[in-house]
Amino acid sequence: MASPMSCGAMKHANALKAHARHILFVIACGLLCVAFTPFHSFAADATIGLYADEAGSSCSFNGDDPGIVSAYVVVRPGDVGIQSVRFAAPIPSCFNATFLGESASGFVTASVGSSQTGVSMAFASCGTQPVYALQIIYMNNGGTAPCCAFPLVADPVVGHLEATDCAFASVPLQSTTSYMNANASCACAPVVTPPNPPSNFFPANGTTLVNPTVALSWTCTDPAGLALTCDFYFGTSPEPPLVAADLPGVGYWNYQPLSLGFQTVYYWKVVARNAGGAETAGPVVQFTTRSPIVQLIQPSNGATNQPLAPTLKWGGPDANAPLQYDVFLGADPLSLPKVAGPIATKQYSPPALTPGTYYWKVRAFDSLGAEGWSATWSFTTNRPPAVPTLVSPADGATNVSNLPILKWICSDPEGGLLSFDLNLGTTTPPPLHSTGTSFAGGTIQVAVQVQSTYYWQIVVRDAQGLTTSGPIWSFTTRDNTPPTAPSYTYPFANETALPLNTTLYWQDASDPDGQVLKYDVYFGATPSPPLVASDITQTSFATPGPQDYLTTYYWKILVRDSFGAEASGPVRSYTTKAPNEPPYPPQSGYPPHTGTDVPINAILRWSSADPEDQPLNFDVYFGTNTSPPLVADHITEMTYDPGLLATSTAYYWRIVARDASGLESTNIVFYFTTASTSSVAPDPPSNPSPAPSATISSRTPLLSWHGSDPDGDVLQYEVYVTVGDYGGGSIGTTNQPYMQVTTPLPVGTIHWSVKAFDGHWYRNSPIWSFTINPSATPVLPGTIESVVLHQNVPNPFNPQTTIRYDLPASSHVRLSIFDTTGRRIRTLVDEEQSAGSREAVWNGRDDAGNSVSSGVYFYVLDAGKERLTRKLVLLK
Repeated sequence: MASPMSCGAMKHANALKAHARHILFVIACGLLCVAFTPFHSFAADATIGLYADEAGSSCSFNGDDPGIVSAYVVVRPGDVGIQSVRFAAPIPSCFNATFLGESASGFVTASVGSSQTGVSMAFASCGTQPVYALQIIYMNNGGTAPCCAFPLVADPVVGHLEATDCAFASVPLQSTTSYMNANASCACAPVVTPPNPPSNFFPANGTTLVNPTVALSWTCTDPAGLALTCDFYFGTSPEPPLVAADLPGVGYWNYQPLSLGFQTVYYWKVVARNAGGAETAGPVVQFTTRSPIVQLIQPSNGATNQPLAPTLKWGGPDANAPLQYDVFLGADPLSLPKVAGPIATKQYSPPALTPGTYYWKVRAFDSLGAEGWSATWSFTTNRPPAVPTLVSPADGATNVSNLPILKWICSDPEGGLLSFDLNLGTTTPPPLHSTGTSFAGGTIQVAVQVQSTYYWQIVVRDAQGLTTSGPIWSFTTRDNTPPTAPSYTYPFANETALPLNTTLYWQDASDPDGQVLKYDVYFGATPSPPLVASDITQTSFATPGPQDYLTTYYWKILVRDSFGAEASGPVRSYTTKAPNEPPYPPQSGYPPHTGTDVPINAILRWSSADPEDQPLNFDVYFGTNTSPPLVADHITEMTYDPGLLATSTAYYWRIVARDASGLESTNIVFYFTTASTSSVAPDPPSNPSPAPSATISSRTPLLSWHGSDPDGDVLQYEVYVTVGDYGGGSIGTTNQPYMQVTTPLPVGTIHWSVKAFDGHWYRNSPIWSFTINPSATPVLPGTIESVVLHQNVPNPFNPQTTIRYDLPASSHVRLSIFDTTGRRIRTLVDEEQSAGSREAVWNGRDDAGNSVSSGVYFYVLDAGKERLTRKLVLLK
């Protein structure tokens, strides 16, 4: 050993000790993760030794220059696991050095003694991984013997090297020998073991069809658990060049080369290097990349109904690679010609094709000659519609009605829905008249002028816009026929005592040609009245007034069609009334005078009029005395509800009528006797459909009404129809509040009423009326080809709407209304019906007679095996 240090040397040593402690603290914190990272130990037995670094990678201290030397005590637990150690590290005589100080690592939780005289150390946790325990600092004074051996020795207290395992049991602890001033004659022991050969290569050696974007991977391990890095060699030569050095990793490595070429053989190998500098090279591995992949996208394989100028598209996993493409397209899948290429885009639009089936495929290739082919796909282009076939009227037909039905047949080769244009006019080519859709043809009734030649043509168009025009046909309409003479309805011929502001009424005249008619009105106080109004369309005229009292006036109506053909009604006269007179005496309507067995809910009804048509009001006298008391005065309605009456009781009533001037008249005292039963009569049927005074187009309408009974009795209804000069009467009975007219009615005004019977009492509705349009014609069986449900009119509606439907044959028919939840709220029709056109009216009420709320509803027609549905809207 050298002599003790001088004071200056001691101060320098103390500074070095402080610096060393700081370094040791930093190193200890950094090595905490390293110390407990699993790797294989150098030997199965536990060892302890002095090393030139804290990792324990070198036990040789080279050189003999004077200066500071740091040595590290490293414990290798082996397979047993070490919890604590006891040892000593006195300076050997061959090492000319002075002990300066020491510092335990951060892995040591307790340390007692000094390495020079014996030290005991306990670790923070028990493990099997190498860990450094102590840093010792020496001052090398020079003159150290070559290959100076420096083993750790037994703690003098216990007399041997000592270690305890994780259960605090003693285990063997061997000392490794380190060398100070080592030279070539003394190797450092133990020798660092090289890493295991790299393995688990991906792709495996000889793999083919590898994706050019592959990431290469492998595993490396070290038998001593030392940290590893890898050098990566890669290329197209069997001796690949180094492309990446010192790749970090733990057990598993991967490397992704830049984009690789297609159909190319690549070679690669890996050299693993551990922290001790030992290396192991893996074998050279090879793989071959695949050909380019191209996948067809559009049109889909087998697609039909494609446009004649389709856009072909393709892609695939190599869509972003530097590829070019050739496109092959034709009608023969075994011999497809090239139609485009090389192109860089991934779509191609060929020139317009003809209708038919086509096959196509795409070749992808790069600049090095690698290529790949797609599958061969097919598609079928759309074919234009067939030429429409005109059916009627025949080409060149004459004497055709001015309301002809045009009929034609059309079809689409793909079975699609066609749009059609009807061109119709008096010039050729004819202008557009109307449009629509059809699968197999159609019929359209049109209104045209008489004495004219018309040209017509059908043009059909499919969903892809291909158009086919039919031939142009012509027909000539018949000669114009004058309208029928107007029929007067009011005033009656030679009627007297009429008001001074009488309104003239007449029925719509009919025109055989269905033309719009206009009227001229002649009116005056002379037998040849002058023209006072011309070209009016309504069937009424308010005469100028007021007129003179007790004066005879004459009037006449002349009707004219759009071609100027005319027809005149006769001259008719009436005489105005005298100056003011009292009202006519009220007449009993119901109950009848002296009537018996009257329901206890009877409502008094009477009729009254005023010679001057002044508004009237009434006083009602009613009671059980023969001189009944006043119960209501100055009412304007000609009805009075006395409330529920007593049974088997005589009642007396009288009405006083009063005009605006105060003149009055009265009737005799009427009387009636109530029935002995407390059952009340039904309510009079109400809410008729068709609406009063409505004009309809069906000659077989559905008549409907609302009926109810205060007692809740089941009602039976009898329907009466009066047809002008044709007479009329009952057309049947029903238990439902509707009845379908099956025998076509004549055009003109129809009067009808309904009698309700509850098993005790009869109650009549008012007499209602509607007018059938002169152009209405009954639909004859056999002219309807399929069940048709028309859109309701009007829509939206309030308060009622008409639903029309056509039946080609007799069947059971149910027409129902559903709300948006699918709940049936009203059944309009539920019966057997013969072929023909029908209509039903819905008044916005459910089967119980309750008014439903505004909103969307659905009406569903079940006829035979057919079910048709449409939507309607109720707005209030």
